[in-house]
Amino acid sequence: MTDEERFNLIISVMGGNPVIGLDRHALIPAEVAMSAGYTPGVPRLGIPALQSSDASMGVTNPGYRPDDPGATAFPASILIGATFNPEIAREGGVRIGREARSRGFNIMLAGGINLARDPRNGRNFEYYAEDPLASAVMAAAAVNGIQSQNVISTLKHLSLNSNEVNRHWLDAIIDPAAHRESDLLAFQIAIERSRPGSIMTSYNKINGTYATGNEHLLQEVLKGEWGYPGWVMSDWGATPDWRFALAGLDQESGMQGDVIQWGAEAFTDSLRAAYAAGAFPRERLSEMVQRILYSVYAVGVDRWGPAPAVDMAEHGQVALEAARQGIVLLKNDGILPLAAERPLKVAVIGGWAQVGVPTGTGSGAVLPVGGFGATLPIGGPGGRVAGARNLYLLPTSPLEELKKLLPDAQIEFDPGYTPAEAALLARRSDVVIAFGIRVEGEGFDLPDLSLPWGQDAVIAAVAATNPNTVVNRPEFAGGSNP
Repeated sequence: MTDEERFNLIISVMGGNPVIGLDRHALIPAEVAMSAGYTPGVPRLGIPALQSSDASMGVTNPGYRPDDPGATAFPASILIGATFNPEIAREGGVRIGREARSRGFNIMLAGGINLARDPRNGRNFEYYAEDPLASAVMAAAAVNGIQSQNVISTLKHLSLNSNEVNRHWLDAIIDPAAHRESDLLAFQIAIERSRPGSIMTSYNKINGTYATGNEHLLQEVLKGEWGYPGWVMSDWGATPDWRFALAGLDQESGMQGDVIQWGAEAFTDSLRAAYAAGAFPRERLSEMVQRILYSVYAVGVDRWGPAPAVDMAEHGQVALEAARQGIVLLKNDGILPLAAERPLKVAVIGGWAQVGVPTGTGSGAVLPVGGFGATLPIGGPGGRVAGARNLYLLPTSPLEELKKLLPDAQIEFDPGYTPAEAALLARRSDVVIAFGIRVEGEGFDLPDLSLPWGQDAVIAAVAATNPNTVVNRPEFAGGSNP
């Protein structure tokens, strides 16, 4: 390989995206579908171009491909974790891999395995559990499912990515032994069980050093003690310095993100200048490329034939079964199951239940077939974060589904606009099903565990009026649109 070919393999560029004002990068051929990351191949050597897409709940499309009909929005990872069924995670991974293949994507940025250390973390819906073993087992199963389709899966984010606020500057201080027994243990077990083609680093620092340029984490632990043979990619906009290549980073991902975040690209001009000056050794450049090619060949990206058939109805059934197994009933005072021997007066209150089911925002949000039931911009302070804070409703209306399941019931809906109005409906109903929702997503954390928009007061008024009240928190199941 020439040096030019080597340097092209250690970067990826984002596709054109009018939603975020991003133009098509010159490296991306006109016939290539837009995605989160593109790395040119080497046709004369049979090395395919690499195209990556988010994320763990399905193939996302945050504005890259206007003509994409949509993908299966599988349940949130936190719900998959609640199934304690690795086979469910694997089956979902198989379908995500197939839908990626159908679009020409050979890398899924899927396999979120960060531990749920803080319930306010905006991305908890993308992770499986607070327990290292449970997280590792479920993530490994999903990775194995994706990679069974000859699509590389990316285990992320190494490590301690437990908060979204100030994630580019946060310093996670942890005792090395505690680190090894928690987050690192989850990654180690998952890597041993699934051999993911790539590992993505986190934005934050760990004990004073950025994870993306942390030599102890990447060189000594991951590649040294664990013997990981694949490649380490950065998160988008997480590479401020070319010296991160010396510390173990093999690929700068979505390099336009680094221009936005740090004002410059790290693995282009600056790294090439260091290479020309002898500060960056040729052997390290070759190793970076070798690790990428190892995973390409080990996972079988180079052996693609025609894309497998995609049965979207069958994929929806897999998502539905996962949702059924992951739903958790926290408490039941005998209200459930609803009585079927006589017609019921059922009040459905709040949560935009007349429209759909909420799903998390950010890079993990999957645009379902036919589009969202509704997109409600929340906004707020914080620049780009404000633009990402949207309430996405998947187009399965709980209200309409209840009408199908209870054809003899008298069902009325109240939006939960005020406690007094909701209580009036509750008083004349046999049973109340109240929905409480909130926006959770990448780039921001929750300030506390209360529900926004006065929903706690509505639910309290309804429950005080009618003791037969069922409270549904669908944000924990967000991501399913069977």
